[in-house]
Amino acid sequence: MLTIRIPALFKSATPIEKILGYTFHNRQLLNQALTHRSAALNGESYERLEFLGDAVLSLLIAELLFTKYPSKKEGELTALRAELVRGSTLAQVGKKIALEKFIVIDKSVNLKDRATLHRILASSVESLLGAVYLDGGIKVTRRLVQKLFNEILVAKREVVDTNFKGRLFEYCQKNSQPLPVFKVLKASGPEHAKLYHVAVYINGKNLGIGKAPQKRAAEQQAAQQALKRLSPNYSAPHSNHHR
Repeated sequence: MLTIRIPALFKSATPIEKILGYTFHNRQLLNQALTHRSAALNGESYERLEFLGDAVLSLLIAELLFTKYPSKKEGELTALRAELVRGSTLAQVGKKIALEKFIVIDKSVNLKDRATLHRILASSVESLLGAVYLDGGIKVTRRLVQKLFNEILVAKREVVDTNFKGRLFEYCQKNSQPLPVFKVLKASGPEHAKLYHVAVYINGKNLGIGKAPQKRAAEQQAAQQALKRLSPNYSAPHSNHHR
């Protein structure tokens, strides 16, 4: 759960407002943002705010990435944005601020079901951002997005930076080349210590071979080799770099 230092003006705020670090002028927006359709009166659930929040979040994440990573190319930024706005990431953000405690929902909805809870958390994060945007404007919403997503951004950046297989597919699509085909050449060693040898082919040409205990890891190695051969300007990212 986020730890936020609360200024004096937030002392009269509700618990969720203290967590967000923002006090609503129109509390009705906050109430609507936290109301599931199962408990909505007159249809005032979070769904319309979710629609707005989805668009606002996409814009602000794109802006954040554009500013934070001036050397990243369009494809890298697109992949990273996709990771940050996907449902599982939004659910992670919702869990971090214990959002499930504040959602108004009928008890017939089974929040013990992991998929149901994650779907509702993701929707609620978007609806909250939509409500903050309407109530306080883009600057306030930008600060909230940065607060909620900065920590996750670091982890997601590592995922995207090391997804050589995904980047190879993207390279082929952008350069009108046939999509890569990965083939297991052999699996050596005993069952408890297998070593997979995987090759990647583009247009029938072997461009890389990877060897690893997991097939997926071997594919990533092969894709990294292929990227180096295909793109003279390609260089592997470093996990400790600062941009």
